[in-house]
Amino acid sequence: MGIKSEYLKLAFEPSVLQRLSKEKNYKYEVTHIGGYGPIHNERNKILEEAAKRVKIDFWGYAIDNLDGNSPILKNYHGECWGIDLYDILSSSKITLTKHIASVASNYANNMRLYEATGCGTLLLVDKKDNLGEIFEIGKEVVAYENVDDLVDKIKYYLEHEEEREKIVKAGQERTFREHTYEVRMKELVSILERYL
Repeated sequence: MGIKSEYLKLAFEPSVLQRLSKEKNYKYEVTHIGGYGPIHNERNKILEEAAKRVKIDFWGYAIDNLDGNSPILKNYHGECWGIDLYDILSSSKITLTKHIASVASNYANNMRLYEATGCGTLLLVDKKDNLGEIFEIGKEVVAYENVDDLVDKIKYYLEHEEEREKIVKAGQERTFREHTYEVRMKELVSILERYL
């Protein structure tokens, strides 16, 4: 449309961790927190298929969009927001995300990238063209290509705790180094200085 625009990634606020338990206590093996409305139908199908094969605990909104027999509902715990969301992430060995295809196209940039890694959980994220620019795939986050790959990686990383924890640590360090709001505001100042 001829309007000048810039790319500014989302971020994480590390001070939220001060409100969470200092001791790492994994209450959940695999979690998903998000929406289940019509815009998420593609993701819902993948999550439902995965939930038939491995136990996943779910929180989110718009469950009235799901079929009454949806496997998501078997381990659905209601909505969660704010500090409760961070607490669940921090208490999860693995958390899942999948971008909304109609919105994100083939680009990674949703909040869960930063929230999950910042809270110290292993993030399994759908593979996107620019994901490697944000996190090192396989060393800071784990990317999956389809539901079979997702399920295989869930099983693998639940069985390989040391490897999982190494990725969790590296992902959190990367988030603290490059993906905080303090870093983003410096990037924003740099953008504004070019225009003002």
